[in-house]
Amino acid sequence: MKIYSKTEVPTLLTDAEFDALLSARKERERVVRNWERWDVAGDALSKPASDGRPESTIEQRFPHIAARIVAFWRTHALGDYIASILVMDRQDRQGFPREVVEDLLMLHALNERVIRMGPFDLSARTPLR
Repeated sequence: MKIYSKTEVPTLLTDAEFDALLSARKERERVVRNWERWDVAGDALSKPASDGRPESTIEQRFPHIAARIVAFWRTHALGDYIASILVMDRQDRQGFPREVVEDLLMLHALNERVIRMGPFDLSARTPLR
């Protein structure tokens, strides 16, 4: 911040100049915030996670599977889907990395537990049964 002497008069900005400077400042701040959230992997930048948490391996490497898991969540169809992608019925498939298999099995077990609990009242944090 510049300190002016008693005889020096500060330069006044027009409303348009002030708005342009304010817009440029906000844009710089937005870019810096987004840049800090990006994950730099080698030379490529991945998109920022929508909830502020890092994406799981399934979301990063197999987004189509992550989308199906979300669609089938809280249904018995998720167990059938996970079983169908874990069992290799074609020889041209590579298989999943160990951490992805572990995550899929954990999600299956968690989903089964959620289904057994039944409907849940979020305000009371207790099952509705």
